[in-house]
Amino acid sequence: MTLRESINRKIRNLKDAKRNIPVLVSNNSKNFFLQSFRNQGFTDNSLEKWQKRDNRSRRNSGRAILVDTGALRRSIKVSQSSFNKIVITSNLPYAAVHNYGLKAGRGRGFKMPKRKFMGNSKKLNQQNIDIIKSELTKIFKA
Repeated sequence: MTLRESINRKIRNLKDAKRNIPVLVSNNSKNFFLQSFRNQGFTDNSLEKWQKRDNRSRRNSGRAILVDTGALRRSIKVSQSSFNKIVITSNLPYAAVHNYGLKAGRGRGFKMPKRKFMGNSKKLNQQNIDIIKSELTKIFKA
């Protein structure tokens, strides 16, 4: 293979990577956020467990948090995945209430305990950097 052919191949592979890397990173990010529900907490540097349920109700005693119907977990979607921007969202209006610990209920309502499941994470950032490095290494080693 000539030098020109080798360079052209690497350029084609880089163009492919420009399409593939955002898909890999966005899927990894979505799966990372879904893992919060299995872990019952959010991982930044380390796992920060969610506050337990109020056990005044026998119905909820000992049950996992935020998994009653699974609607919140299922609502997490990749809404944009491009080389310039990746957006993971939930379209449920109460997602932010749980994620940030905001006011819930009617009238005076109550303050929902913060049970973060999406957001910035050092561990997620490192995972995504590793994915990008791995994909670029494949191109430049070949």
